[in-house]
Amino acid sequence: MSQTRITLPITLKGLDSIGASVKPVSVTEWLKNPDTVRHRYTYPEAMRYGPFDPWDLLEEFLTCSVEDWEGFILMAGSFGGVFITKNDFKEWQQLLKRALVLPARKWKTLAGEFDPKKVSKLRMGLPIQFDFESEPPTATLLGLTSLGTMIAAIQLDKLQGAEFRVCARPDCKSPPFKVGTRQKIYCSPECAHVVAVRNSRTRAAGAKPVRKPKPRKQTRNDRRK
Repeated sequence: MSQTRITLPITLKGLDSIGASVKPVSVTEWLKNPDTVRHRYTYPEAMRYGPFDPWDLLEEFLTCSVEDWEGFILMAGSFGGVFITKNDFKEWQQLLKRALVLPARKWKTLAGEFDPKKVSKLRMGLPIQFDFESEPPTATLLGLTSLGTMIAAIQLDKLQGAEFRVCARPDCKSPPFKVGTRQKIYCSPECAHVVAVRNSRTRAAGAKPVRKPKPRKQTRNDRRK
């Protein structure tokens, strides 16, 4: 059966979020296990934030300290679902980082490392809305939630063949970066400079010290002079 490949003008809408607070379902359980206790979303003031650029939101999420996970949700809104835990937030961070560097066809293998339900959500198709009133007609990819919007951004990058890589600086805390045409191995000039300085110091420390010539013993002729 023959197939025709077409290119669609797809737009991913920025996220307009309603800031959400999270409260533990059980205070007793929170005191015992703060990382695994379930939290429910609440909207005490229904504060609206955004719109957030989906790719900026993704970077903000991946660089967010796990200890500040509640602050991210307050800004970006509900992940979706009814409950969330601190460990859920951390696992989503790790899963999306791995999804960036892996080819999309291998995402299913992540079910061996992460919650299979989360991996299934990562691979799930997102709703597309067609607008035939615009000229030319366009398609809008709907992320709906903060998590859905970030997943949609990753899916679009993969559809466009984008390649991501982990920074070659071992202690770099930045998320995987888009490689581009130059095939760079560091996420920033700063990381490249830090590694160059470290390598230079290592080479200098490993160099053999220069031996000073031993003082020549005086002879009788020298003493007569």
